[in-house]
Amino acid sequence: MSVEITESTRWIDFLGWLEVNKQRLFIAVALLGATGIGFAVVQNSRANQESEASRSLLALHIPLNAPTNTPAIPAASFAKVAGDFNGTRAGERANILAAGTIYNEGKYPEAQVEFQKFLTAFASSPWAPTAALGLASALEAQGKNDEALRAYQTVISGYPTASVVESAKFSEARIHQAKNQPDQALKVYDDLIKPSNTSMRSSDAFQLRELLLKKYPNLVKPAVVPTASLTNAVPSK
Repeated sequence: MSVEITESTRWIDFLGWLEVNKQRLFIAVALLGATGIGFAVVQNSRANQESEASRSLLALHIPLNAPTNTPAIPAASFAKVAGDFNGTRAGERANILAAGTIYNEGKYPEAQVEFQKFLTAFASSPWAPTAALGLASALEAQGKNDEALRAYQTVISGYPTASVVESAKFSEARIHQAKNQPDQALKVYDDLIKPSNTSMRSSDAFQLRELLLKKYPNLVKPAVVPTASLTNAVPSK
């Protein structure tokens, strides 16, 4: 009997607490609901922004069947998309396209700045290796071979699995040759033609290596002829 009274008392106490605190409970539940709705709205808003950014970027695409004299998309157009949709993946890509367009326009110092800005702002971006290669190329185009060489080597060491690494290695070899360092260039070509390298450009590396050896025949290592051991020599009669 006492157990039933105790349980009944607890239930009455709970109803009394509920009556006193129901306004707080309502507010708490409302806030949780609003938070859930707010999160959904934000997610939906972000998705809409991403879609709009992608459409804006796609609108700048030149069709493959366009006349050959069709003017290139100016860098300012890509920069506008990047500014209008900052924080989106499409806006991020617009940034790298703007930098690349500036490079193609021959504005190498400006391109260098833009590629560096991209690397600073989007260090973990999937386009970071491309920006790093662009930075190195912009330095080389300005005749800053020492800086460019270091930048290419940064691409190779910093993004070892990126598709741009091979291009960086070819550029590294080219600068070594320009700096009259054929032995260093040979090391790069040897690395590019390793059996483990299944790239289609390995044949290009092989041809460039052959041309290098023709120009610098002193780099050709003499074939090692094995000498017979004295213990295995045929005794004279």
